[in-house]
Amino acid sequence: MAKPALPDPLKKTNWDKQKGIVAKLVQKETGIGASLDGLLAAYNALPWERLEEGALTPARTPDEMKKVFAAGREVLNKELKTARDKSLDVGRLAEKWAGDFKKNKLIPRSTTTYLDTMSKQATWFSTTLKDASLEAMKKMEEAIKVFDEHFAEVTTMGKQYVANREKAVKQMEDLEGAFLKLKQDFAKAASMAQKFADAGGPANVTKIEQIVEMAKKSLAAGQERWKKEGDVNTNPVQDLARKKMPLYRVPAMQKYLVPYAQQSEPLFKKIMSCTATVIQTQSELQAMLTGLETDLEIAREKGATPRSLPESQAYAKEMTRQAVEEAGKLKDNNEKIAKAATIIPKLLATVKDPRTPPEQKVQTGNMMDSNLGEIRRRIGVVEAAVTKVKNLQKRILAMPRDVQADPVVKGESAKIEGVIRQLEALVKQGQANLANSEKVAEQVRALL
Repeated sequence: MAKPALPDPLKKTNWDKQKGIVAKLVQKETGIGASLDGLLAAYNALPWERLEEGALTPARTPDEMKKVFAAGREVLNKELKTARDKSLDVGRLAEKWAGDFKKNKLIPRSTTTYLDTMSKQATWFSTTLKDASLEAMKKMEEAIKVFDEHFAEVTTMGKQYVANREKAVKQMEDLEGAFLKLKQDFAKAASMAQKFADAGGPANVTKIEQIVEMAKKSLAAGQERWKKEGDVNTNPVQDLARKKMPLYRVPAMQKYLVPYAQQSEPLFKKIMSCTATVIQTQSELQAMLTGLETDLEIAREKGATPRSLPESQAYAKEMTRQAVEEAGKLKDNNEKIAKAATIIPKLLATVKDPRTPPEQKVQTGNMMDSNLGEIRRRIGVVEAAVTKVKNLQKRILAMPRDVQADPVVKGESAKIEGVIRQLEALVKQGQANLANSEKVAEQVRALL
């Protein structure tokens, strides 16, 4: 409830207009002017904001709430009592002089009527200050009661939220380590397969077949583990960990979740970083598996009947078609990277805005990390496409030298080389967008 306004009859400027008439007819000092000055001073000194619910805003615990309420009680007993007493003093003086002036026929009735009004208004204002202050304190007390009812629940919710993200971080770090180890294993397998493919022969074909089969099983096992532990769509822990800090159903309690949301922000960043690494590594592993299958195909062809020149030309054209098709899938990829990158400066502006509430700033940080993760993921997709297209070119380069020298085959190989350069340019462009976004992101994090 707002601080009651001082009634006009209790303002000295209005009394001064009546005082001029009284001064001419009465030689005595009424004391009303000084009393009105005292009331105004007490009224202005009344810290009404300490009686309102808004005084609870800075408080973060039940004990802090109670201290605010106690401070409000002090205002009731001191500054408010002083203001009420000053108002009653004005009322008593106005009543006294109204009675005296009524006996003097020279004093206009308008003056005595004004003093009667002043007296009644002074009594009314004293009562109004009391009622309004008690009503304000009652609302504060009700707010504290709501706080007490929900604080334990909010605290539990916040702690569970942080604990859930800590659990998700542990899962994601384990997954990240497992996939990076698998990538090392694939690299060793690729080196071995390359040697066997170069050597050729049935025995080496069998060895490559075994390597490819093991790689397929390892990748399938890793992807299955990802679904169980890392995929937001299939794992409840990861699903909860990626969700924003919930806005509690009692609006007044939302701010008490902010510290937990801030505490969980670096955890969320780690989760998103691990997620981006695992997703990108899966794309790389898939490309490496394609490379192993390419080595297997090359090794098999060395023991098979050589293709005729027309067949080799058709094969080269098919490799080019697949390369162009692969590049076509990424037509809008870098536009989406650029779009995600343009969002981050907007998020910086949101965080810099002093009007942005704390909970929204935390959500802004989450959004920023999501956009960075999306940029990294899309760059990884293009990098995987580069590897895939290089494997297509590798098949042409494994043809006999005289076939590679054929103008048609040579032309198709050059086309694939052009696709590779095109995709590598997309990777470079995406990495530039990521670098710029990371610089802005650091500014955002510094303000959170």
